[in-house]
Amino acid sequence: TKHLSKRDPLKMQDHYVYFQQYIPTSCDYRINVCGKYVFGLVRLNKSEDEPFASGSGKNYVIDMSEPQQIQAAKMAIEICEKHNINWMCFDFVEKDGQMYVLEMSSAWVFEAYEKCIMFDRELNRIENTVPSQYFEELKWLAEEKKQN
Repeated sequence: TKHLSKRDPLKMQDHYVYFQQYIPTSCDYRINVCGKYVFGLVRLNKSEDEPFASGSGKNYVIDMSEPQQIQAAKMAIEICEKHNINWMCFDFVEKDGQMYVLEMSSAWVFEAYEKCIMFDRELNRIENTVPSQYFEELKWLAEEKKQN
């Protein structure tokens, strides 16, 4: 066996597999936590034949009007605070009233979120604002994340 320190860092994730229980749902909840800001999308599935929301392009802005949106946002914030995370997006699905994290990612296409409603970490709406107004600050947070 090779020592980990001698392996190519780009191949550090070779030879593994993980399994995840399939949870049938019509959508997922993409929650982005960026510093003190929270925003996201409800992403609808592509079709009945392809029941996955990622990449469907069918979505609507999270406005905290549905209990699932609030539950997903609170869970994302809790995970970030518990693990001292300042920049992350989470994909959640709901089953029987419980939210499940499908995926966490520190990179995403930001343009998809330009029209999102901004919230603080207490889920208070930040009035008359969208993420693009904070691009410079969010860009700084992303650079800070890369350096850590």
